[in-house]
Amino acid sequence: YPRVSEAAKTLDINIQRAKVARESVKYPNSQSFSRQKYL
Repeated sequence: YPRVSEAAKTLDINIQRAKVARESVKYPNSQSFSRQKYL
């Protein structure tokens, strides 16, 4: 089911972005902040 995998991919990307965003808030000067740009 391609639609399911697409939704799962999108969800995974959103989770990763949320994680990086939280990290950049916690550690604004760390590498996690620069990683946010590449997502």
